[in-house]
Amino acid sequence: MAWFWNLYDNGEIMARFFISFFIIALCFWILTRTRWIWSLNQARRDGRLPLEKATLFDVKRLLEHGEKESAVALYQSIFGANKKEAAKAVEEMERSLN
Repeated sequence: MAWFWNLYDNGEIMARFFISFFIIALCFWILTRTRWIWSLNQARRDGRLPLEKATLFDVKRLLEHGEKESAVALYQSIFGANKKEAAKAVEEMERSLN
């Protein structure tokens, strides 16, 4: 294995590692963001979300239909919360509905 370390200096190995890590992280972010947008658009096509500005009533309606992931995404878009805060708020709303 020592021959491998002689081929590249440590700086080049670290640079390649960080570039590869950045590209993989960027692809993961793009895929999750695309999934989030797709789920909101699918809910709009199915009539579960209004085409105009959504409200908290729409989040509750999604919860009633069992669409927790879409409800969290909609809560995020309405209030600008991060995913953890939105999930916590939606879980509290779900408990209050039951």
